[in-house]
Parts: sequence; C-alpha cells; structure tokens
Amino acid sequence: DSRGARWCGNVLGGWSGSAMDAPSEFVYHRKDLETFPTSDHASLQAFWAQEVKAADPAHDGSDSEQGTATTAAETEASQAARVLGRYFDSSDQSIESKYRFVVRPDNPEAVKLKVVRTTRLTPADYERNVFHVVLRVDGTPVAGYDPGDSLAIYPVNPADAVSEFLEALGFEGSTILELDSFFIGEDEGTYVMTLEQVCRDYLDLFGCPTKSFYLALSKYARDIVERTELATLSLDRCADALAERVARSVTFASTLVEFPSLVLTPKNLLDIVPLMKPRLYSVASSTRMFQKEVHLLAVTHTWETSEKNIRTGLASGYLERLGTPGARVHNVVGALVRSAALKLPQQSLKPVVMAGIGTGMAPFRGFIEERAARQRLGEEMGCMRLYFGARHKHAEFLYEKELEIYEREGLLTLRCAWSRDQAEKVYVQNLIEEDQDQLWELLKPEVGGHFYVCGPTDPLPAIRSALCELFIARGVGAAYLDTMEADGRFSVEVY
Repeated sequence: DSRGARWCGNVLGGWSGSAMDAPSEFVYHRKDLETFPTSDHASLQAFWAQEVKAADPAHDGSDSEQGTATTAAETEASQAARVLGRYFDSSDQSIESKYRFVVRPDNPEAVKLKVVRTTRLTPADYERNVFHVVLRVDGTPVAGYDPGDSLAIYPVNPADAVSEFLEALGFEGSTILELDSFFIGEDEGTYVMTLEQVCRDYLDLFGCPTKSFYLALSKYARDIVERTELATLSLDRCADALAERVARSVTFASTLVEFPSLVLTPKNLLDIVPLMKPRLYSVASSTRMFQKEVHLLAVTHTWETSEKNIRTGLASGYLERLGTPGARVHNVVGALVRSAALKLPQQSLKPVVMAGIGTGMAPFRGFIEERAARQRLGEEMGCMRLYFGARHKHAEFLYEKELEIYEREGLLTLRCAWSRDQAEKVYVQNLIEEDQDQLWELLKPEVGGHFYVCGPTDPLPAIRSALCELFIARGVGAAYLDTMEADGRFSVEVY
C-alpha cells in the first residue's frame, strides 16, 4: 500500500467515539519511528479484562489452555490491547515523548474551537436558512485574526450516514488503523484511529465521484459486467452517463454500496476515496468587539436532485446541525487562513466602499466593527459605504439593527438592493450606477478610496462594468479600475 495504512484488529466499540457529529479525539502520533517498544501490557490488558467482565459478568476472565472459544468481546479486547500496547507503555517514564494527541494530522495549525451559540437570522418559515455562528477562540492562534481573514472549517460526515455505510459494506467501525504515511505533509510518525473516525472526519464519502474514481474502483469488481460499467464511466464518450449520475447526486459512498461484486478492505477505502477539503468561511467579526470570539455567517446549501430528492451541502449542513436542539457537538475543528485580498487600508482615514451580496456581508461586518470600535475610542475614521444585496428585506436584512446604529453614528452609509421586493429587480450594480457622483468623490485618485466585493461570482462582471462606466464618465477611462486593482484598492473575494 503506497500510503502505508496497515490493517489492525478491532477495539471495543466504546473506543470508537460517541455517535455524534463531533471531531475525533482518539488520534495519536508516535514520534519514534525505528521500532515499537517491547513492553509489558499488563495495565492495558487489565483494563480490557475489566471491560470484558463488565459486558459479561458470567465470564471470570481466565484463559483456556485447551482452546475453548473466547467471546467476541474478549477477542476484540485482546486485539486492541496488542495494538494500543505498542503505544502505551506504563513502565516507560518518557511516555510523553512517544505519543501525543493531534487535532488534524494533515494540518498542524488546526485547533478545536468551542461552539458558543448559533442563531438563525432568517425567519423560521423562510425558505433559506441564513445563520450566525459564534466560536470561542481565546488561547488559540485563531484569536489573532484580522477582519477579512477566513476560518477553514473541517466538516464532519453525519454519524448515522457513516454507520449505515459501514454496515452496508460489512465493516466494523471500531477497527483500528495505523497510518504512517497516509497524510500528506504530516510529521513523521504513525497515526492511530478507528475506521469510523477515518470515515467520519477525513474521507469525502458523500462527495461527488470523479472519472478517476470509477476507473480505480473497477479493479475491485469481481463481476465482469460491473467492472466494465465502472471503467466505462471514466471515458470521455460516456460524459452523458456521468452527468446523469451527478444530477442524481450519486456519492462515493452510494457507489461503493451500489455494486455488490466489489471486494474491498478498509485500507482500500483510503486508496480510492479522497480526503474531505476544509471549507473557508469569512470572519464576520472584529477582535476589538469580541476579544475571545470569532463569528461566522453561513447559509444552508440545499439542492434538488433529478429524482426530486433534497440534498444538503456537507459543510453548511454540519454547521447547521450545531444549532439543532439537543445537539451534543461542543467543538469544531478550524484553522485560521490569512486573506491577501480583503484588508482594511492601513490609513484609517481612507474611504471604504463595500459590495456584499448575501453571506458576502460577512467580512464587511468585521470591517465595520473594527472601525466602529476604534472610532468609539476617539480615533478618526474615514467614511464607509456598504452596498448590500439580497432577495427580500423582511427576511434577509442581515444584522439590520446594528447596521442602522452604525449609520446613525455617522460611520456608515447603507445602500440596500432587494432584488425581489418589487416587479423590477434591483441589484447592487444598479445602485452603483445611481450613485456615480458619491462614489467618484470616494474613489478618485486624489482621495484614494478602496472598493471591495464579496459574494457569489455571478454579479461581479456587472459590478465591474458599472464601475468602468463611472470612470469613463469621469474621464479616467475603464483602465482606472485596473490601476485600482494593481494598487490594492479594488479587492474581490467571490465563490
């Protein structure tokens, strides 16, 4: 196996973590690579003996020299002790140098962040769930974020869906894997975790399969018809068949279950299913307002398949579940990602113009909070102008009350475009066209104001076009937008 996953024995189910959508804690990294210690496993064996006895009080814990069959629990305990005993040596005084907990083997900068609260911002009966997430960051590197930065959130596959998948393939989620070269860029060492944790926290089981996946999977099919069907899906001439599967939202997991002749081992999953990628969420707060917290703004992404089934995006669905009544998830895993584009001007008197569409409001809430906090401390701030676009004012006027306070304080000019509140749709670019005089006073060369755009990709060309028309009308030509961009005064973050 090119990535070094080794098949190990089973461990009692209690070690596989609770059945919730929570990041794993049972991950160990061994630093010394040459050999495993040959040590007495007495204390670990005793622990497992107690676990077995608790599960079966009639069992006295004695071994049979005549080969009497042991219970499945005893076998699991023995196998687990054999594996874990190589990492835990109670007689070794330097045990701390031999193992440690890690949050993400593939990202040493990832940290666990406590979920403080989630708040739905749109009405309960509204079709879109836009919500606000607050995470505790004090004592972590994330606490040093700046407005405009992002937080990489590592989503977790739904626990019930993972359990169903493993059961369908006949795998035990409590199977222990030792991974010594699976994670790219990891520290040298071996990572120990259960198969359930690998499937829940790392493998993109419910993502969309690629052509290369179908080709790789075909090699594991015993039935020639299934092998041919899988391999054919990787061919360019079968693009329509592949598109049909995409329209049905076929996943890696559903494909693995779909073809009954597939013969796979747990380590095969590591070879053919890619790792989940973190999702970036723009920070929607300022440390000057919230010293111990980071705030995020998200919307639950849903879509309808060709079979009329509703699907939910992995990351947004994960964050949404944090706010479910009775949810037991207390932490998420994230890493700070510095922004090279969305940065407030170093000169606090420079005007700032922002165009935020939908959840593209997030970084600009942080911008406004940053300047508002400094202004309240007596610093003089340049004017700020926010163009915000959404569908309906009654449902999607995000952070309405606080924005109106900033406007009353004289820090902010607020311009909102509600695209579906009237017969003729109004977008942010329409307001920019209306406000040419005001915008020119902020963006002309001698003033040097900054313009930022954040939100979906689609409106960007129209926004650029509206600005180019403004600059042409003022005699500096459309090339002035390119000059602003080169000077770092026109910055874009779209998705």
